[in-house]
Amino acid sequence: MKFSNYNLIYPNSKNYLLVNTLTGALFEIDSIYKQIIDNNQIFLLKKEDILLYKNTGIIIEDHVNECRVLEYLLNKEKYCSKILSLTILLTWACNFACPYCFEGDKTKGTSAISSYTKNVIKEFIRKMLETNGNISVVSITLFGGEPLLEFNKNITWLKEIKELCEDAGKHFCTSIVTNGSLINPQVMQWLNELNCEFLQITLDGTREIHNQRRVKKDGSGTFDEVITGIKIALSSKTIVPLIRINIDKSNLQYIDELLIYLKNHNINMCPIDFGIIRTENTSISNYDVDCLQEDEIGEILITLWYKLKN
Repeated sequence: MKFSNYNLIYPNSKNYLLVNTLTGALFEIDSIYKQIIDNNQIFLLKKEDILLYKNTGIIIEDHVNECRVLEYLLNKEKYCSKILSLTILLTWACNFACPYCFEGDKTKGTSAISSYTKNVIKEFIRKMLETNGNISVVSITLFGGEPLLEFNKNITWLKEIKELCEDAGKHFCTSIVTNGSLINPQVMQWLNELNCEFLQITLDGTREIHNQRRVKKDGSGTFDEVITGIKIALSSKTIVPLIRINIDKSNLQYIDELLIYLKNHNINMCPIDFGIIRTENTSISNYDVDCLQEDEIGEILITLWYKLKN
């Protein structure tokens, strides 16, 4: 027997957290067990804990090649034939002009999805359902630009795809990545009708900071519109929006203030995720000055997650 290569140990108050990143197993251990694991002394563990750790992947047999196990799990998900997952770019256009946007300048590519492309996508789904009997779920992520721009022009088509899937006995669901400024009750009704399960909206800080980074084409801020969109989404009580906070060196110190703002405005029930802005994901040539270094991202994220918990 041997300890898994995917075991990590983190300090937790007076004790430690033992987590296996391959299986997701999580245990609280004391300093004695930490030393045993650090020194690879399985024989010093209690028999009942050895059995528990073997059942949860903390301890594995000597012949197990975890790299092969991980490769198998990744390929199993990658080539799974039960879920047909599509990301559809509804438009290149956007009502924002965020300086770090990885899509760059959108003034040239403002075209919306064409009728021809809509028909091609619909027929592709139809053929996949006809030829692959293993498919049980059709999941579509709506993306842009800003996918809610002229969203009304896409509703009929998306409902046709939903009907196509349900007639074939398949579960149909959607998700959407939006800047949140165009959310209104009608949009939420449409998303509910499309079985939307996930709605991501970006905030980059409190009003002053966000309005410097998430701007309209005329340079005006968008914080209040985005907050309104989040509250409308929350009031629907069917789709809980996920708030994504893009972080770099220029806004990191203001995250505390943003979290307090969200709590004070009853937006603290939203799940929150942190997005790392990287040089290769932005159109600004000298943006690397503000980008976080790879070797510091881990500690920064741990600190942020603890702040979220508090």
